[in-house]
Amino acid sequence: DNIGPDSQRLLIKELTSLSREQGGNLIILNADKLIADDLDWWGQPEPSWPVMKTIKNSLDPNTLFNPGATPFE
Repeated sequence: DNIGPDSQRLLIKELTSLSREQGGNLIILNADKLIADDLDWWGQPEPSWPVMKTIKNSLDPNTLFNPGATPFE
């Protein structure tokens, strides 16, 4: 059964909170078009992201490999 957009937002908020409490992050792979623009698809920024971005940019300076597949592009 489908749940409405408000219930989806609430569920995502609760799952994000649980993930963060455990030291993780909630990454959303797919979402209803009604809520997609409201979502933080990659979760909260992590301290390791600048290092990952540096490595990605050095290996793929023209972003040819999986463009848009990382939170820092």
